[in-house]
Order: sequence, then C-alpha cells, then structure tokens
Amino acid sequence: MRAIAIVSAVLALVVCSSGVSARAAYVNFESSHVHPIDLTPSGTRLLAVNTPDALLEVFAVAADGTLTSQRAIPVGLEPVTVVARTDAEAWVVNSLSDTVSIVDLDLIKAVKAIRDRKERERKAKGPIIAGPIASPGERPPPP
Repeated sequence: MRAIAIVSAVLALVVCSSGVSARAAYVNFESSHVHPIDLTPSGTRLLAVNTPDALLEVFAVAADGTLTSQRAIPVGLEPVTVVARTDAEAWVVNSLSDTVSIVDLDLIKAVKAIRDRKERERKAKGPIIAGPIASPGERPPPP
C-alpha cells in the first residue's frame, strides 16, 4: 500500500511540475520505459528516470510517505530503467546511448558506464554495407 502511495505521489509531482517553461528542448525518440521508478532496499529513497533531461532523480521518502527531492544525477541518453541494487548504488539502462550507468547515490554521480558489447563490436567493424556485393552483416571485399 505504501508503494502505491509513493508511486501516486511521484506521478502527481511529475504532472504538476511539467509546465511549459520547465520543459527541456528535447527530441522524443519514443523509447518505452521498462522500469522507470524504484525504491532502494531500505525504502528511504525513491529513484525515477527523467528521460528528456537524461537524469536520475532521487527523492527522500519520509515515514508518512511524502517525498522530498534530493538530487538529480546525469546519466546516459534516454534512461528507461532504474534498479536500486543497494541503498548506495543504482543501475540505469540508457536506451539511446546503449549504456548502463552505475550510479553511486552517496557520491551523487555516475561512477561507470558499461557499453553494450554488440554495439562496441559493430562500431569497431565500421558501417555494414548491404547490397549485391555483401550480405547483411558482412563487409564488402576490398576494391
């Protein structure tokens, strides 16, 4: 029941604070959220991804369920998922930048970004050319 009250409060906060002047200049690539809100294991912090601003928003949760904004931590582009591993560490999946940001909630910063292995391999190989001389995923023969 407490979790429902917290989620309702966050949604109300987002709706009320979404005035025109507060919106970022942002192009929506329409990545779907997967798990955009999470509580730390102790239940003392609520974490929410702020996709347009590429931030992880951290809220303190009071005993009565009220929320107080604590900080906003920059993460990768288009964060869609957050998971609190511990009370001090959260992992954020960033859709557009193909990374996972490891965030230290005590240091108030992303301490590491893990890149998608397949994306690294694709970038290392260069562009993939499809057509009569190459099938998808193959590099063309040298000229």
